Amino acid sequence: MRKSSERMLLAYIAKLGNCWLWTGELQEGLPVIHEGIKTVSAARVAWWVFRGRLPRSKHIYKMCASDLCINPTCHTLDPPLTHRLWSHIEITEGCWLWRGPSKSRRRPWPNLSYRYRNYSPRRLVWEQLRPDEPMPSYTRWACGDPMCVSPYCVKIEPTFDEALWAHIDKTDTCWLWTGPCLGARPVFTYKDQHFSPHRVLWERSNGPTSSHLTLQKTCINDLCINPRCRAVDRTLEDCFNRLVMKTESCWIWAGPKKGEEDGRPILIHRGREHSASRVAWVLSKGALNDDARLFNICGHSDCVNPDCHVNNSSLQSLVDGYVLKSGLCWIWRGPFQKQGSSRKPILQHDGVTYMARRLVLQLSGRELSKSECLHNLCGDDRCVSPDCTTANHTPDTALWFFIAKTPGCWLWTRPIPKDLGQPRFAFKGKQHLVRRRVWEQLVGPIPPNKQLLNTCSKAACVKPECQILR
Repeated sequence: MRKSSERMLLAYIAKLGNCWLWTGELQEGLPVIHEGIKTVSAARVAWWVFRGRLPRSKHIYKMCASDLCINPTCHTLDPPLTHRLWSHIEITEGCWLWRGPSKSRRRPWPNLSYRYRNYSPRRLVWEQLRPDEPMPSYTRWACGDPMCVSPYCVKIEPTFDEALWAHIDKTDTCWLWTGPCLGARPVFTYKDQHFSPHRVLWERSNGPTSSHLTLQKTCINDLCINPRCRAVDRTLEDCFNRLVMKTESCWIWAGPKKGEEDGRPILIHRGREHSASRVAWVLSKGALNDDARLFNICGHSDCVNPDCHVNNSSLQSLVDGYVLKSGLCWIWRGPFQKQGSSRKPILQHDGVTYMARRLVLQLSGRELSKSECLHNLCGDDRCVSPDCTTANHTPDTALWFFIAKTPGCWLWTRPIPKDLGQPRFAFKGKQHLVRRRVWEQLVGPIPPNKQLLNTCSKAACVKPECQILR
């Protein structure tokens, strides 16, 4: 029966490119074929002949543009995106309501999933009905229904400049704000974000300014936003007092900082960057030399109190007296502080204890934060030379100071925990597996369902060539 059906199909097929055009009987514009007293779709018969049996519950969908094509390669069992889109839309008199899945239960939003991808039904409908008009990036639906996908309910939002200038009334001298205000201060809202209209116009006329600077009003009208009626000319002392909170012991800095954690407090005045600690020292105790450096002794990185800082002139003389420069290494001849089996060089001055290595690095002009861990590279615990000291910011760089590379293996030099049986180290309060860290740096990421097994006879070996994934 399959061969007879195949001969019947080939008798009424005209091949044109990839399509097989049906020249036989049509019913409602679609190709049909008679099997006894039954009339069936010619496309289904072609699918059965050339691809295999097709259940009655399954439908095939055409992917080409010709209505007369019955080629099985131009059909699919998976409904196309357009068919699936319109099957979820209910067209009413006012709106086109989306009856398909939504993106979130708490916030209903039309969403269409097709072949493991998410599409916006509103954008798909817009592109089909208005192909010559690009859909605006930010739109609102005038009907107010969150499930409406009709392109005729779209309310196109004005641009930022159009919405801003719609609330400005220009006069001869002032530009009066006619929009909403927060108290007595003009506020401009666009796309659910709030802006200061006088700052927006100032930056367009005079360039970007820091958000910590306050634009002073020079006219008597509170609603004026003309850039010519604003000024940022303030003294350095006024800027400093605005951003500092003075307590009994410390002066806490509330302004900007340079760096991420434990950043250095800075003050921006008239486009220039100043150290807040130096500004506080100059305002309270007088001028400082350009090569002078201030060190915090209270332990709070946000403190700018001059009484909580010391000048490096006195510390430098003490350091020079304790340091013996011998080639690459600088031997410390001062006191030491014991920490377990090791010791660290320290310096005591005015009742404050300093770590000698950190102090030497700071005196040499290097910026250090409290979170940075210092390591000695030369192996001599008496050495405080900046060339033999390094700061590690991540566990990936810290672990290499404890790995000894031999011709055969890379051996971990720290003690191995008995409960785990493999090298492990702690960094900033968090435990890390050494073999996994080394593998991820040199080889690549480890899949979640895989583990590293050591094939070497030495338990301290962390070399990737001695490990396998299972």
